[in-house]
Amino acid sequence: MKSIGKVPINLHVPWAPLRFKANFPLFYSDCVTSSKFIPKFSEILQMEERIFGKELGVFDPMKASFLNDIFEYAGAINPNIPDFVDRLRLSYQLSHILRDGASRLHDYVESLPVQGEKYPIYWKNVKSTSLVPLRQSIANDFFLYRNSYDKIFDLEKKVLSNMSFEEYVWMNSIVNDRSIKLSSSLELVPIFDSFPHSFTANTTATKDGKFISVMSIEDIPEGTPLTRDYGHLDNYAFFIKHGQVLENNPYHFMPFNIDMLPEWEIIVDKLGLSNTQILNRRGNSSGYSMNTLKREIFKKHSQNGIIGMGLNYKPPAYDSEKTLRIVFLNESDMDEMGIKEYSQAVELDFDKMLTQRNERNVRVVMFKCADMVCEILRQGFVGEEPNGEKMEEVDKKIAQSHLDYYKNLISS
Repeated sequence: MKSIGKVPINLHVPWAPLRFKANFPLFYSDCVTSSKFIPKFSEILQMEERIFGKELGVFDPMKASFLNDIFEYAGAINPNIPDFVDRLRLSYQLSHILRDGASRLHDYVESLPVQGEKYPIYWKNVKSTSLVPLRQSIANDFFLYRNSYDKIFDLEKKVLSNMSFEEYVWMNSIVNDRSIKLSSSLELVPIFDSFPHSFTANTTATKDGKFISVMSIEDIPEGTPLTRDYGHLDNYAFFIKHGQVLENNPYHFMPFNIDMLPEWEIIVDKLGLSNTQILNRRGNSSGYSMNTLKREIFKKHSQNGIIGMGLNYKPPAYDSEKTLRIVFLNESDMDEMGIKEYSQAVELDFDKMLTQRNERNVRVVMFKCADMVCEILRQGFVGEEPNGEKMEEVDKKIAQSHLDYYKNLISS
């Protein structure tokens, strides 16, 4: 078989004494590979042992009930954090198993990486990166960990008596990185959780009763690393969770604040978007003002409106263009399109060009926005963390590609 990195060893060695069934000769070096071809839709692995986020199976029922009450309380004060209670249950079970040498999962937990440097939550230097969205995400995560740890500790010191804040952060980072969602529950699935990420993953995991089946979703040649999809996240969220910088992430989105555009206040004033006078020149049975009309259009066509604008990983910036088409829509556009009643404007297709004038305005403003983002990135300091600097370079390339794209459009 092909070797990747270190000398490959039988899969049962690093994950002993876990119970699992491998239907192909699997080996582990830097990743898991098979020494035989794996046909599409084959069951590669069947795992029985794993750690559940919906229950505290490593504890007796009385203690599990007590802990659940505490974690539910912590979840109640952080209601907007997805799967937060599941994450707490998984983290606390990791801590318990780590101290229980008799657990069949002990060797697995002990083998988990302890180098926290790859996770930006461990960055201490405020100049690790100049990217504001990433810095804000790191700050939010640290506040979440600090606040939830303190709340749990204040509520019942015995619960965290053996767990320092540093260990609490490490456990949560591991859970955030390696857990998978199965039937609405977060779970840690040994072996499968070690598969590297790919947006075109060659495996997936499904529940089959008490077992987890790892299935191939394409033909996998001999020696090919087994991969899984970590999720459709932008680069900032992906880096926070998994400590990896993606250079070609189709789900990346660079937000910007259009209010920072020097011309924006003038544009808004000229558009009369603050006008509250009812526009009755054409049929207006709904009693719309221009503001009301735009709000109705945004509700249907643009979830976040102006505050949700940004640049996609490659041009064009579809959602931002759609937002601006709505913003620049005026009566002359509606005349040109034969709109006889204001309510008809809500039914327009804002994903494509409405009128030449409207589209010209959209392209000019998108060019100015891309130029603004490029300038902000140029003026920012260079991140002192290698991955912070790498993230900045990725964003600079994306912003420049949008600038070039819209420059060509308005020049043609």
